[in-house]
Amino acid sequence: MKTETKLNREAWLNKATDLINNHYAKKGYSLEDIRSEIMISCGYPPNTRTGSKNTTFGVHINPLASESGKHEIFLNPIMADSLQVIDVLAHELVHAIQTHLFPKCKKSHGKEFIDICKAVDMTGSKKFAQAEASEDFKKDLNDIIHKIGEYPHSAINLNAKRKKQTTRMIKLECHCGYIARSSGGAIITYGLPSHCGIEMQVA
Repeated sequence: MKTETKLNREAWLNKATDLINNHYAKKGYSLEDIRSEIMISCGYPPNTRTGSKNTTFGVHINPLASESGKHEIFLNPIMADSLQVIDVLAHELVHAIQTHLFPKCKKSHGKEFIDICKAVDMTGSKKFAQAEASEDFKKDLNDIIHKIGEYPHSAINLNAKRKKQTTRMIKLECHCGYIARSSGGAIITYGLPSHCGIEMQVA
């Protein structure tokens, strides 16, 4: 099968979503009613520290939390493997379906989520918190990758060559114009230093 013209990241994610929808529609859970309301980006999920282990691979934001009133999906840029990315995307799309069909549902990985996962060939632990495509579904996802090409993204690693943060020095000033610097710890321990016989002030 011929691979299509190379897409940028967002176009790739949206094309993948449309093709995943073909699978979901066959299982009775089409995204058609909300497809135009789903926005997908490569970016750090909210509340994820960019310098940490970044174990949150993807997140779906409820439309009620977005000023646009749309479903927001973020795929963590630490991921570059095409199958992993499209698998996480499939997981987050289930959350979009769940939110649409069960807007009053309070548990993101509750019964409704699990039922949809099982219907569309997702598998996982008892609570399906780490739900992923079954082996058969992964074959379909690999076919999608073959059709649209590899995910056009290089993994981001903010810990690589990251310099250790140095002590932040606080600028101090005397009324005469003399300037000095001291660490916050030293000021807490010893107080503000003096110059011209009076205590210096934080500039």
